[in-house]
Amino acid sequence: MRYNQLPQTTLKVSNICIGTMTFADKVDENEAKRCCDLAIDKGINFFDTADIYPGSPTAGAGSSEIFLGNALEGKRDKVVIATKVGGGMDPRNGKFGGLSEEYVTQEVEDSLKRLKTDYIDIYYAHFPDNKVTSREFVVTMNKLIDSGKIRYYGVSNFSAWRMCEMVFTAKELGLKPPVITQNGYNMLTRGVEDEIVPFTDSYDMSVVAFNPLAGGMLTGKYQQDSEVKGNRLADNRGYRARYYSELNRDAVDELTAMAGELDMTIIEFAYRWLLSRKRLYAALMGFSSEKQLESNLNVLVDEKEITFPEEKIDKIWRDITGNRFAVHR
Repeated sequence: MRYNQLPQTTLKVSNICIGTMTFADKVDENEAKRCCDLAIDKGINFFDTADIYPGSPTAGAGSSEIFLGNALEGKRDKVVIATKVGGGMDPRNGKFGGLSEEYVTQEVEDSLKRLKTDYIDIYYAHFPDNKVTSREFVVTMNKLIDSGKIRYYGVSNFSAWRMCEMVFTAKELGLKPPVITQNGYNMLTRGVEDEIVPFTDSYDMSVVAFNPLAGGMLTGKYQQDSEVKGNRLADNRGYRARYYSELNRDAVDELTAMAGELDMTIIEFAYRWLLSRKRLYAALMGFSSEKQLESNLNVLVDEKEITFPEEKIDKIWRDITGNRFAVHR
């Protein structure tokens, strides 16, 4: 396992981060513990969750944090835990979410209890909140740092200009800025390269990628309409809308052929290419079973020197996005 020092932190993390959105949904508690043990045995020390996970009809928000806390009990000193705040936990009880100081201060306590820990290593704002200023958010997060509840904070699903506003607000106030961003990034979704990656490069922030396999498209198993049944793309309308298209199916065919030329599966190809990207410090690995996790980890065991066909890969991205004039430069 390769490890990366996250800029502006003392955290050294594995370049694979275990994503736990399926805990309490696809993965029961016993299997969740086995999966975490397997990951640690493979050298992984980075685990990611959110207060609203799994967000399924079968399990309530907070269940993923509970499963992860139980699975990592007794191993806290060996791992880096990231969780998120901002999504609506329970609208029936007034927990509509957002990033107000009152809500975040309340929710961090609940996350700490569910995770069975005294502190959270990385605390992400899960989504932007237009009702909360950058000043309020930065001040709130710094209060949590000062209290020892969290070590560092970051954002997820934020634009570069929002991050820039936070960084300069923190500088103006003499406070600590966000140090990390988590964004959707894969061979079919490279929009972060336009502004977010250059921004993080200039301001020494790290990028963590979610959806490295494009919701399963980059496994090659969803190439026919008939195959989208009883699986993640079928269950998750957001993923289906985001990734399932004729253009993407054609792109997967081309990428699968390239992977074959390099003696790799499409899954290995997708992960290894992503982990070679600038400013990318870790990629999430989600799974629906222990068997799937072990299979995906096994393809990354060996170190390889790979020369990727970047021009061909770039052409596929251009074909997906089209020849649009970019106003922002």
